[in-house]
Amino acid sequence: MRIVITDVCDQVIMGFGLDDHTSNKCNDTAPYKNTRVNSAQWGNGMSLTVKASADLTSEDRSSALSTATLTLSGTWGDHAAPAIMSTTASDGGSSAGLNTGDKITVVFDRHTNVPAVSTKSDVDTLLTFSATLGTDYTGVWLSLSVLQISITEVYIRTADDMVSPFITSNDMIPNVEAYINYNDINSTAPYAHTKVGTLAFTVKSGGYLQSADLSSVHSTSTDVLSGSWGDHTAPSITSVEAQEYGTVAVGVDAGDIMIITFDQPTNTPPVTLKSDVDKVFAFSSSVGNDYSGTWTSLSTLVLTIVVGECDSEPCNYEDTDVGKLVLSTRVSAELKSADESSQSSLSRRTVGGSWGDVPNEATNVTVQSTTHDGMLLSFNAPVRNNGANVSHFQVLYSEHGKQQPARIIDAAPMVPDGAGAVLGSLQHYFLGNLQPGTSYTAITVRAMNYFGAGANSNVVTATTAHAGAFYFSRARSRVHNSNGEKVIITVTVSRHGGAGVATMVEYKNSIGFSGKLRYQIGVTDQEFSFPVDTQGRSYSEMPLETIMLTLFNPTRGGSLGYPSVTYVAIAESVTQNSRDTFATVSDGRSIFDFRSEDEHDYAVPDGSTTDTRPELLHNY
Repeated sequence: MRIVITDVCDQVIMGFGLDDHTSNKCNDTAPYKNTRVNSAQWGNGMSLTVKASADLTSEDRSSALSTATLTLSGTWGDHAAPAIMSTTASDGGSSAGLNTGDKITVVFDRHTNVPAVSTKSDVDTLLTFSATLGTDYTGVWLSLSVLQISITEVYIRTADDMVSPFITSNDMIPNVEAYINYNDINSTAPYAHTKVGTLAFTVKSGGYLQSADLSSVHSTSTDVLSGSWGDHTAPSITSVEAQEYGTVAVGVDAGDIMIITFDQPTNTPPVTLKSDVDKVFAFSSSVGNDYSGTWTSLSTLVLTIVVGECDSEPCNYEDTDVGKLVLSTRVSAELKSADESSQSSLSRRTVGGSWGDVPNEATNVTVQSTTHDGMLLSFNAPVRNNGANVSHFQVLYSEHGKQQPARIIDAAPMVPDGAGAVLGSLQHYFLGNLQPGTSYTAITVRAMNYFGAGANSNVVTATTAHAGAFYFSRARSRVHNSNGEKVIITVTVSRHGGAGVATMVEYKNSIGFSGKLRYQIGVTDQEFSFPVDTQGRSYSEMPLETIMLTLFNPTRGGSLGYPSVTYVAIAESVTQNSRDTFATVSDGRSIFDFRSEDEHDYAVPDGSTTDTRPELLHNY
């Protein structure tokens, strides 16, 4: 039996949806995949079964009704492998350049067998790209012939491409290993490789993309991306910074550099030779007879002066000085965004920085500790010396509101060959020969180089330590012999505050004894003693029958408290002197009185107490 197909809906023309049977277009024709011919590769295809209701039997009708089934063999006529008709980028990410959310629509010339594309690994099995698109993407079949790829994650290259690794934090030290390295950003290809008109797509043979009825060979079609990722604006110069980096001298000379920074990654046109640089840039005044450039990132160019304007006289200092010299890009150079979707740059900027200047400011000045005569300062050296080594530091300070002469210190006494302080390094300096117990204000540090002193650092204040205030606090009279004719007077001198400082104070009395009391750190009381012969001389001849005691010459910021002058009144009575007694000073009066009340015609002075109870003497 032969069956002749007299009318088939052409799904290539009519159907764009998967298994599309809408609007009665192709209700009478099954999808390609359901009508395919049996094959060794894909196994059973379409089958035909005899219906029992058809009453098909043997010719003599002796057999049962036939319900035989047979799989279709032969061929409908093999299709050609699907070919890419177009590959179009669209700015689904709503920002310029390849970004997360962007899409690619791939249209084939015929219906396909729609292999899996829901994950990145599925897409990578089906397609190969001439450059890596991103860290993640997915696909979806919009119809049997239309594939859409969505970029779900793109490595943000701008953070890497906008950084200039050639310029380090410690003042322009070149790092030859830090030039652009695309291997560091291996999840997303450089802009120039993924731009429209360059990025190519190829169907992998191993992806098993075939016609919808699987009659074709595997597709290996290739196409180049069209459309747009979203056009960039033209690159604009954000800064041009001059740096003294050659011979230490004023003006633009050999070795000096200009750091030119753009607002976005660029297509980095050649700048190796002076002629290359002159094609890209124009200067408002000549900076020299020779210079060259190096792109240290996609957005940063370092231009090095080889033969400078000021290598010899006369030099046009005025027109080449920072703040006057202007750098402009040339439209003809076609300096564009990295993916070249922008117009050519037409930008200009006045040169800043310095061709040689004082260093940046020192930072993080703090007072680490204080003593009675000084303080230990710590600070960080500048991170840029602006063309000349940091040779010295100035320390400035005020005492009682009056500016004191600046201290000049060697910035790097241990560094050979006058290399100067290591930029950014931690420095220490003891600011000595100060007054004890004194407040010092406006303490600041300035770095110095060949060109002079830089800006002031942050300001700190500090007060030097003091040794405390010395005063007579108590005394005791001890019997020296049994008849009471001689006593030993022991006087305690205390200091108020200042226990953190070692110091000394001198004493003397009116009967010829003198000496020094030394106070170590933590010591607040010291004693001195002297004998008194109560019968050997008449104390009644002295004012108030007393011996005068005096403190003087405290050291290391010490002071004299109250009382620093006092008196000892000695009893004339042998009976009184035959007992150990003590006396203290209080309530503002200054006398240690060891007499009994009947030995003078006045009462025991206010502020002076005398007590002979032995139990009160054990601590003395």
